Amino acid sequence: QGRMGRQTLLAEHAGNLTARSNQISNAYRAGLVPRKNAVAVMSSDGVVSLSSRDLGPAHANIFIQYLEQLCVAARMHASTKKPDPDTRARESPTPRSCSSSSTAQPNASPKLAYTALRAIILNDNRLNDDTGSRIVAALQNFGTLEKLDMSNNYLGTSTAMAIGNLSRAGDNLHCLALPGSLPRTLATSTLMGCLSSSCIRQLDLSHNRIGHYPTIKAISDIITHSTVLTVLELGWNNFGPSGGLAVCHAVLENKSLEKL
Repeated sequence: QGRMGRQTLLAEHAGNLTARSNQISNAYRAGLVPRKNAVAVMSSDGVVSLSSRDLGPAHANIFIQYLEQLCVAARMHASTKKPDPDTRARESPTPRSCSSSSTAQPNASPKLAYTALRAIILNDNRLNDDTGSRIVAALQNFGTLEKLDMSNNYLGTSTAMAIGNLSRAGDNLHCLALPGSLPRTLATSTLMGCLSSSCIRQLDLSHNRIGHYPTIKAISDIITHSTVLTVLELGWNNFGPSGGLAVCHAVLENKSLEKL
């Protein structure tokens, strides 16, 4: 029904999707059930895929609120896994027999499954630098994130710095895909500076028209000193003969790279 219809739909959902909303269900508050919304839903293997959804500012705000909800669920789940020391001390040390442990409690409620966030797929969404940096900043609260795909967006230095902070926040982020998303030389240089000590194993920087030699030198330095990088995609850039030679020399020094 046009723009007004979409705005009405977003307004209706926005009231129910705030992390501080009182309308979140008790199961969600216990950190057991990841909640879906009009923008995103997490699969059973922990993947949130928003490929080619064209996220605008309003939809991006709802998506960030969804990430806040998942973060609350993760914290609640982590707290339920840690028993109270005082409670453990008061428990009887007498071991239970196998027959008693295998007997189900008649009034026990079923334990709901919890799914940790492991991958975010945001390719081809026309995200700008501001929206991209806000989304990545919201991901810094997740220590389980292994893959981030922001291919074919309009990102810049703010997002590059946020990705660097994300990679330093934990050692689980192993796959980073940014093809066609960092066309500005300064953004790529910023990213290289932030990733110098990261645990990224798979890095895709193809189709970014990288032609600035200091940026190529920064990429070469990462290749030279990284001990965990196994896959590096650099196709469709403007390295030129000198840039290509610098990358080749770096590859000769690297001991972990398996695919270039």
